[in-house]
Amino acid sequence: MPDQGDTPKYFWSDDLAGPAFRALAAAFALVSAADLLATWTLLEMGVIREGNALANWMLREYGGPGLIAFKLLLVAIILGIAAYVHARRPGAGRTILWVGLLVTGAVLLRHIAILLAII
Repeated sequence: MPDQGDTPKYFWSDDLAGPAFRALAAAFALVSAADLLATWTLLEMGVIREGNALANWMLREYGGPGLIAFKLLLVAIILGIAAYVHARRPGAGRTILWVGLLVTGAVLLRHIAILLAII
């Protein structure tokens, strides 16, 4: 029987749950910031409009600072929910971040494709 020290550790294992969660949270925040930058660039260029109705309302009512505040608040809420869930069910907390990361990453890739198409 292998010693516990010889057991491989994966990102979903309990031993690495803390570092994996922090890495996923940082990646989600980074991809969200990059998406905000790409969205802002495309909005300024007049190429796209904000697809999220609430974010679009914030943009109309409060301008750029309102949109930025809304997007940052949304990221903070998602990170807070993920942290709360992670404290009780680590796998579910990481799943929330993975889903958020994949969805935001897909939107970011679409924005990058639009930017590359118009350059």
